[in-house]
Amino acid sequence: FQINTPFGNIPTDFSVLNQDTIWFTDREGLTGGIFRTTTGGANWQKQYYVLNNNPEKIHMVNARLGFMTLGSSTLYRTSNSGVDWTLLPGESSYIDIKFLDSLTGFKSFGGIKKTTDGGLTWQWQILPQLNYANIMYKFSFINKDTIFGVGGIYSYPSADRGLIYKTTNGGVNWGYQIPDTSFGIYNLW
Repeated sequence: FQINTPFGNIPTDFSVLNQDTIWFTDREGLTGGIFRTTTGGANWQKQYYVLNNNPEKIHMVNARLGFMTLGSSTLYRTSNSGVDWTLLPGESSYIDIKFLDSLTGFKSFGGIKKTTDGGLTWQWQILPQLNYANIMYKFSFINKDTIFGVGGIYSYPSADRGLIYKTTNGGVNWGYQIPDTSFGIYNLW
């Protein structure tokens, strides 16, 4: 079924906590911002707005803790359901972000970073040193220890191939595999 958004907004990103609580961003300069519903879309409240500088991404870990981005070079954090947003100095945006619990999470934006303090600080994870692109864009958890990621590229003399990263110890060490296919896949998303 269709859920109406306020003012005809066109969402650029969603974060769904449950059937009632949904957040979305709209980058439009005049009517955009961050919006939240706790009524399954029946009513919406504007949680954040800055004229001509509205967020493009939102990720809520739970009802109180969340992250949003303004462009590719900023990351903001809330711990009070979006009432206040704090800039995390030196942190960039994310392409993918996921949390195992309210303290431990990962975000990717070319590489991958891990937090163990609810996103207050982030540490780079060391990916295997390859001969082309040591990057990660998307990832998925199997459990707290096993994570798969994609985005890296291995360069052969005749062609480049996308690869799959894997850790089995929560990001302490990462390995990789180049899928054995009959055709070359340049990059995996």
